Amino acid sequence: MKKILFCLALLGLGCAMHAQNPVVSNFMRKFGKYEQATHLNIGGLFLKIAAKSSDDDEANRIMRSISSLHLLNFDENNPVEANDVNQLMQQLRQEKFEDLAYFKDGDSHVRFMIKEHQEVITDLIMIIKGDKNFLLLNLEGKLKYTDLNDFNMEVNGSKEFKRLPEDRKKLPKA
Repeated sequence: MKKILFCLALLGLGCAMHAQNPVVSNFMRKFGKYEQATHLNIGGLFLKIAAKSSDDDEANRIMRSISSLHLLNFDENNPVEANDVNQLMQQLRQEKFEDLAYFKDGDSHVRFMIKEHQEVITDLIMIIKGDKNFLLLNLEGKLKYTDLNDFNMEVNGSKEFKRLPEDRKKLPKA
């Protein structure tokens, strides 16, 4: 059974890496090579299997709506400079990503960017940049704005989703 789950996870990872946005993929490839980097790609199949083990129906539904999750994290010794983040955001805007929200928390800057089609979020980027830490989270799938506040997964930075207001009209401008 463990071999089957391992093979399914590898298959999911392969699919996730193939479907990833090229801007995000290039950024993760550039910075993911650092020894202190945590780099994670999870495919939809693995998320669907994980969702089946959840007792929370809402969390299960949201996890099934995500086709892939990509994460790059530096807890300390962060090599990502502010200029790198600005360049990433500029390239994402050229790829039709829109600024959704911006929060400042101490020395950390938290930014959400989305790509939407008919009020369905197909891509979500969360960037957290601090003096010593950095996190880039990319979710791909079919999400509603209301799903974001309910996002509850054990992933670095997931608590930042709780900062988004229930009503999209009350968002702080990015």
